[in-house]
Amino acid sequence: MKILIIGGGYTSCCVARMLADLGHQPIIFEKENQLGGMARSFTKEGMTYEFGPHILANHASEQRVIDFILKYIEVIPTQMDSATFLQSKHLNYPPYFGDIPKLKESAQINLELEKLIHIKVDEANFESYLKSKVGATLYELYFKHFTEKFWMVDPSTLSANWAKLRHLGQSLTEKRMFFNQSWCAYPKTDFNELFRNISNNLEVHFNVTIKNIDTDKTTITDSSGATIQGDIIISTLSLDTLFQYKFGELEYRGYLIEPKIINQEYFHLQNPDSKKHYSMVYYPEPNVPYTRTTEYKCFNHKAGDEAYHGRTIITVETPSKSAKFYPFMDKTNENKFSQYIKHLANYPNLVSLGRLGLYKYTTLDTTTQQVFRFIEKFASWKMYNAEERLNNYHYIRGSWNN
Repeated sequence: MKILIIGGGYTSCCVARMLADLGHQPIIFEKENQLGGMARSFTKEGMTYEFGPHILANHASEQRVIDFILKYIEVIPTQMDSATFLQSKHLNYPPYFGDIPKLKESAQINLELEKLIHIKVDEANFESYLKSKVGATLYELYFKHFTEKFWMVDPSTLSANWAKLRHLGQSLTEKRMFFNQSWCAYPKTDFNELFRNISNNLEVHFNVTIKNIDTDKTTITDSSGATIQGDIIISTLSLDTLFQYKFGELEYRGYLIEPKIINQEYFHLQNPDSKKHYSMVYYPEPNVPYTRTTEYKCFNHKAGDEAYHGRTIITVETPSKSAKFYPFMDKTNENKFSQYIKHLANYPNLVSLGRLGLYKYTTLDTTTQQVFRFIEKFASWKMYNAEERLNNYHYIRGSWNN
């Protein structure tokens, strides 16, 4: 089949590669002049960075996912050391019981943790969930103000699913972020090589903006007025954009990410346990406008390159409502999404995939898993009725926190 794919990010490249390998004819239409979307790599004065800390890791995906990624990129094992800058000191992130004596509120925290032994986990919302996991004081210090800064709402309006997805409050005995506990790697070169390799021999049209989608005729029309017909259309646009905000706007949060060159060997301090410099530092206190800094030479294995001698590059992340990185997980938006996905299921010639297309936070590995699930259903997609397609979308997407 001739398959028109809107967008040139990882989801589009991944599904195009799998469909081409099955003998179909995918065509990617990308509005910029390069593939990769927010997953691609950038350089500044010879130093590599991404829009936030990008690594390849296994976030509860199947082995076939890792095998697929490794088919298209050579990697080097890595780890990400993370810290929280709190009360003028660097402490472990996620919260670690060994740091409690270093906090001014240590006595109160210990009392609260003792009481939690007899308390059932409360999944009513983000705030109640974390309070029942780590107590009110640790919640306020590490999560409350950080969440207010990033999401720009009262944390009690957020779903507990976000905390569960990110493994927040899961353990006070683990010093490493959860994704470091299994496979964790960085490309030997950068993420752009992944997109070059995975798109090899695929038909890609750059600098194309799609102005109209005709699901009855299975055509798309670009800004020049050209109309292209296919057998099926796959969109990675945001669902609300795809359907012209029929059920209202889906909310997202993200970062304005500013790269900065620092004229010193390292910007972040060294982790006293691992003896490595921190890759990421979180800033939960409300008086700091940004929420995280990332230092790439700490995990991308390029610290020995000449460009990094005596200097380093970091990115500073400041919360923004305009950046569509993370779906806003509250009841209102979950209800809107339910309306959109039910409406989408009525279209046999139109498929929506990806972080924006299925309104779910995904990483490279969980995106690949999503595409594999779609490929399993692809041969019969047009033959399904609306209810069957809806059930398949829920299978492809997975739950909010898995």
